[in-house]
Amino acid sequence: MRRNIIIACILLVSTYVKAQELWLQPNKFFYVPGENLRVRFYTGENFIGHTSDLKKDNVGRLEIHQLKAMADLMLTLKDDSKENFAVPLPNEGMQLIVMQSKILHRELSADQFSVYLKDNGLDEVINKREQSSTSSKPGKESYAYYDKLMIQVGEKRDETFNKVIGLPLEIVPMVSPYEMKVGDMVKFQILFEGKPLFGAKVKVWSRADNRTIIQPIYTLQDGTVEARISNKGMWMVSVVKLTPSTEVSANWRTYLGNLVFAVK
Repeated sequence: MRRNIIIACILLVSTYVKAQELWLQPNKFFYVPGENLRVRFYTGENFIGHTSDLKKDNVGRLEIHQLKAMADLMLTLKDDSKENFAVPLPNEGMQLIVMQSKILHRELSADQFSVYLKDNGLDEVINKREQSSTSSKPGKESYAYYDKLMIQVGEKRDETFNKVIGLPLEIVPMVSPYEMKVGDMVKFQILFEGKPLFGAKVKVWSRADNRTIIQPIYTLQDGTVEARISNKGMWMVSVVKLTPSTEVSANWRTYLGNLVFAVK
């Protein structure tokens, strides 16, 4: 009985850690001009998602970009399990959708927080907690999501893919993932407060044959990582950054960033 309880606790901690990803899930990735893009906020384990409970009141920014053009989508937001927003796509080219949540709060037990930090390669935070003798204390976070989604309309190609939006934590492709094919290398740069983020653990996720493939890669001095395109389908690049919080109610400020795209 005790062994079963221990296993259940381990699974509970593991599930909590894995379930932190929240991404923008489109109805599809490739469109013809005039179709509507429909998107849901998704969360889940191993890149297998379900509708998130993130409400429209907790979204601080929602935009669609193409080259220098930008449209605010905040008025399209709704709390609906089938779709959180929809937008017509009249123009050919790549479209970049950006969502930034408001600052949210949570508290993890000491064990949950330790697993979370290890899973995301946050050794600097682990060391600071050890040095300050706070490793046995809960992790109190103020956190926000910084999500990007790239979709393609028609056959026209453009440079929207490497547009820097200015998010506090941002993933920027150095080459267009929509030009990639299986076997190619794709490169991304991670920016934190506008500067390259060195030494961050980046997870590159994909789904193939009903299983999830995760490539963990650490950023170089210039904030870049490279990954090999191993299969067609939906992909996600994600990264987590923590800094000491200035809030009384939180010890840490957590930044959760990701980018979703597809390989055809």
